[in-house]
Order: sequence, then structure tokens, then C-alpha cells
Amino acid sequence: MSEEDNEPAFEARVMAFGNVNFSSMAENSFNEAQKIIADYNAGELIDPEPKLRHALNMLLNVFWVAKDLRVPISKQMHSIGAALHEDYGCALEFEDGFYFTKCPNMLLHRDFGFSMRGFEKYKCSICDMDPVDCDHRSGRKYSGVECKEFAERCNICNDEISSCSHCLGETYDDVEAVKLAYVTEIVTFDVVKEPECPIARVTKIPFSKQHIANSISEDPNFGLFEYGRTIINCDHCVRCSEYNPAANDEPWSNR
Repeated sequence: MSEEDNEPAFEARVMAFGNVNFSSMAENSFNEAQKIIADYNAGELIDPEPKLRHALNMLLNVFWVAKDLRVPISKQMHSIGAALHEDYGCALEFEDGFYFTKCPNMLLHRDFGFSMRGFEKYKCSICDMDPVDCDHRSGRKYSGVECKEFAERCNICNDEISSCSHCLGETYDDVEAVKLAYVTEIVTFDVVKEPECPIARVTKIPFSKQHIANSISEDPNFGLFEYGRTIINCDHCVRCSEYNPAANDEPWSNR
């Protein structure tokens, strides 16, 4: 098999920082997304595209946590995706020699997750240092804390910096120091249907060169295609309207 035919590796989140209340996270994400959608429907969004894409990320949190709501949430997500496709297009990104997507509407169809066990060490949520060496004490609240990013994590709320409301460089009060665990040596790593950490999922889907070639082979402009330079738009939400819970059941059945 040539290098061009190799399947590129996907990326995934395998753990969450701190003591995350996933039910609260899902509720807050849902409310934030619904506010954006309501404002969009009322014509009150000045710059709709980034806000609607943010709403999709929020709804993906809900999708993973609220299992009983996955189908209706997915319908809403695909409806947003169809509107984004019509108004702005949904171009695949390109990095390290491969086209890829981080679109929530694609990620939700990879409905498996990851379970990891290993040896842990700890760090302070505020300064990212070993709690033994830093000036903060777990459980105490501190004022005048500058918002910083550590490994894509916000040190104010411990959520991903891309999805929280805090601003880098600004200072905040009543910030609680939390002792965060991180894995230094993996003992077991399993692919599971429903992981203990519900957001331990695929976060980036790359496409092999062969997949791209097959996908555009019948396009009348195929001869003008330049790999890595030509923009490829995804039309998933035009062809798909919702999540099918049974689509990937076979690997998890006992038959």
C-alpha cells in the first residue's frame, strides 16, 4: 500500500479536566444554543455564521450527555448545518497533507468513545503547576486571577477555552483552585459504546487521499482539482437530516 493510500489518524478527547458536572454542562450548553437559535430566527444576529457554528458545538455536548435526546438534538443540529451550507458553504479544512473536518454534525455519527485507565499525577487548575509547588490550595477561592490557557483548557472554569465565555488576559474573582488529575502512563485504552466520560469522543475526522479522489471523481471539474489547494465543500447536512442510533450497532452486539 502506498503512503497516499494510508488512512490518516483521527483525533480524540480521552478525558475531562477536574470534577465536571456533565448534566450541568449539557443544560448550560443547551440553553446557550437555544438562545443563539432564537436570536437567529428573529433576525437579531449581526454575524450569524460563527455563532451558529458555536451553537453546533454546544449542542454536541448535549448530544453526548443526554442519550435519550440524541435524535431530536441531531435533527436540530442538521437543520442548522443545512442553513450554514446554503448561506456560507461548509469547506473542509486542510492540514498535514490531509483534508479534515471537526464539524459536530459529522462527529455525532462516530457514536463510540474511549475509556482510559492509567497512573495519574496532579496539577493546579489556576497555575498549572504541581499543587505541592504552587501557592494555591485546592478548594479555596482566589481573586485577581488572570485568565490563561493551559493545553486548550481555561484556568478560570476548566472548560475548553474555545467553548467558554472567559477572555484571555482578563482578571476574575472568586476562582476556585481545583486539583486536576492527568495521566502519565496509560494502563488500558478501550473503544466503548458509551464511555464513562461522555465527551471522550472523536474530535477530528481526516480523510485519506483515496477517499477524496473517490468522492470527487465524477465531478465535471475533476480535471482542475489541485490536492490541498482546491476548496472542497461538505454537503453532509444536505443529504442527512438526523442521527440513526442503530447505524453502528453491529460492533457492539453479542450476536
